[in-house]
Amino acid sequence: MIPSAINSDYPKFVPNQVLTSDNLNDLFGFLDEQQRITRTNLLGIGIVCGLQVKTGSDANGSFITITKGTGVTSRGFLVTVPEITFHQYNSFNAVHPEYYDRFVDIGAKTQKMPLWELKQLGEVEDPDNPFKALSQPSGFLSNKVVLLFVELLETSNKNCDPGSCDDKGITVNVNFRALLILKSDLELLNVAVPDCFSSPSFNALAEIVMPRWDVKNNAPVHADDITESYRKIMSGSFISQVQTTLSEAYKLFKPVILDEYPTDPFAEFNLAGQLAFLNNGTINAEQRLHIQYFYDLLSDL
Repeated sequence: MIPSAINSDYPKFVPNQVLTSDNLNDLFGFLDEQQRITRTNLLGIGIVCGLQVKTGSDANGSFITITKGTGVTSRGFLVTVPEITFHQYNSFNAVHPEYYDRFVDIGAKTQKMPLWELKQLGEVEDPDNPFKALSQPSGFLSNKVVLLFVELLETSNKNCDPGSCDDKGITVNVNFRALLILKSDLELLNVAVPDCFSSPSFNALAEIVMPRWDVKNNAPVHADDITESYRKIMSGSFISQVQTTLSEAYKLFKPVILDEYPTDPFAEFNLAGQLAFLNNGTINAEQRLHIQYFYDLLSDL
C-alpha cells in the first residue's frame, strides 16, 4: 500500500446515525490536512507577497516592521497579516501542551534553541517575562532571522450551568507569532539558508519594474501604434536585464535547488535569444497579433 497522509480515513455518514465528536473531528482533520497538503505540495511554501522585514530606529529606539503580506507555512497554514511594527521583545517558551517538534525535544520536553517573540507597543506584559527594547542589549538583532510561527492554542469552553452544557468543548485559537531565531540554529529547523543569502550580493540583485503599457491619446490610434507601444517596452536591453537578473538569482539559490537544477535553466533557455524577433525586425504578423502575451510573460517573470 502506498503511504498516505496522517488523516487517511474519513467517516461517511448514513441516515439516523448517531454522530460522535470523533466522527466530526475525523472529517475536519481529513479536510483540513487535504487543504494544507494542497498548499505545500502543489502551491509551495514561503512568502507569496509582501512580508518584508525592515529595521530602523526612531526616538523610542530600534524597531522592526513586517510589511503587509501573505505566506504559506511549512505545514500548509495560510498567513495573512497587515503591516506590523515591533519595538520590544521577550523570550518565547515553546514548551506547550501542543509541541512543535522543530522547536521542542518532545521526549525530554525541552526547548532545542533560544527563541524571542517580537512585541508591539501597548501589549500586555507578563511580569514573569518582561519586555525589552529591541535596542537592548546593543547589537541584539545581529545574526538573527525573523520567523512567522502559526500557533494553535486550545481553550476549554467552561460555560456549563447545572441544567445545560451546550457550550462544552474546546475552541482552537490560531495565533500568528513573529519570532527571532539565531541564524546558526536554522539548521535545527531543517531550513537550508546558504551563507550567500546574508551577503550583500542578495540585496544587490537588480529590482526590475515592468513598465505599464500605454498608448498616448494624442493622435488616431492604429493597430501598429499598439504593437509599437508594446515593443518599445520589451526592448533588447530590458529583456537582457531580466535574463541576467534571473541567472544571478539562480546562483544565489543554487545550493537549495542544485539537485533539481544543476545548471542555470535561464541561460539554457536564452530568453533574450528567444524574444530577439521583437527588436531585430523579423517579427511576423502572427507574433504581432499576440504581442500582448509576450508582454504578459515578461510581466510574470
